[in-house]
Amino acid sequence: MNFNLTDTQKKVLYVTAMLVVAAFFGFLIYVLFFKAPKEEYVNINGNMVPITVFPEINLNLNIGVSVENVNAFEGIPAISSVANGGNTLAETILPEAAQDATLAANGQDMQYYNAEDGKFYTVNADGEIVSLSDEAFKGVEKVNWSNNSNQAVLEFQDGYNLYYDFQKKQQYTLPKEMEEFTFSPNNDKIGYKYMALDEEDRWLGTINPDGSDPKGIERLGENGDKVQVSWSPSGKAIATYNDYMDGDRQKVIPIGLNGENYKQMTVEGRDFNYQWSPDGKQMIYSVFGSYSDFKPTLWVVDAEGDAIGNNRVPLEIDTWVDKCTFGTGSTAYCAVPNDLPTGAGYNKDIANDTPDSIYKIDIKTGTKSLIAVPTSATGTSAYTVDSMNISADGTYLYFTDKAEKNIHKIKLK
Repeated sequence: MNFNLTDTQKKVLYVTAMLVVAAFFGFLIYVLFFKAPKEEYVNINGNMVPITVFPEINLNLNIGVSVENVNAFEGIPAISSVANGGNTLAETILPEAAQDATLAANGQDMQYYNAEDGKFYTVNADGEIVSLSDEAFKGVEKVNWSNNSNQAVLEFQDGYNLYYDFQKKQQYTLPKEMEEFTFSPNNDKIGYKYMALDEEDRWLGTINPDGSDPKGIERLGENGDKVQVSWSPSGKAIATYNDYMDGDRQKVIPIGLNGENYKQMTVEGRDFNYQWSPDGKQMIYSVFGSYSDFKPTLWVVDAEGDAIGNNRVPLEIDTWVDKCTFGTGSTAYCAVPNDLPTGAGYNKDIANDTPDSIYKIDIKTGTKSLIAVPTSATGTSAYTVDSMNISADGTYLYFTDKAEKNIHKIKLK
């Protein structure tokens, strides 16, 4: 059988096929967009009620394609209102910059210097602010608080020093050559370094708050940068002298108030900085060395009398000691960067944007535990801690953040 078609027949079939295709798509468009919806009846409470039934349309455009819901809300991480080892609410009680914040005299509030107006204030756990003094002190560079926070030595940007008693509203000017102030345990004396232009006139000394009765403890000479002034809580030592023995070891000697010859202890590492324990019998300190990948790490050591240098133990926590504070007894709290690069000990500023977690440490046993990851109510856990304080009753941990200097609180119990 011969199926060969003439050119005329081929043209007829082509035109016919095109008409069939056009008719099909025309019918499809009519059904989808112009045909009246079909009505069906349903029985609702005994009445037959018409309902409109639209044709089912499934163009299968997304078959086999995974489409992400960009507006899906995954929620914020679980945040505890009390420190329990995870994300813990850090509530901002002062949303403005607080300079040299410290625990107030009542043991419950925080007090601070406001550089904007030059005044001092207290803020309680509920965020209520009260003026600490009507006096304004513009240009304060550093506030050195007494142990009870009722007095302070103010160091000004122009080099002047001023003692101020917030209870008695008394003030006394101290010599410009004085620096690194520290208060005696009962706050009746002030320790300092007197850094005269002539090295022979440089001294570690004490003075009364009103500027009377200055006494030299040790001549500093050219070694002023090797002395750290910090009066021990027991009152037996007023400072420490530290010097390198070699590239990775230092000798540290407490300096007695009355010229005592205290024992020397050896410290493994560089950049020695310390805090006394509340009873003055121990100190925690931070150093760094090759053994820690040159990251700052915490140690604890006995630091009083014949026991000086004994029980020197690494706490195996990488942070700087000025990011720590003591609670009661032997309990310390430290803000620990979540990540530190090798060599961080050489440049502390490298951690200014690194979020911290907070650890609780018993310096007598060396035990430690993560107690809180400071987290905002919106789920952000990116706080870099600048300084910390614990309320006297142990209820709150207060901290200032490195970026904004705001004061935040974390509930401990």
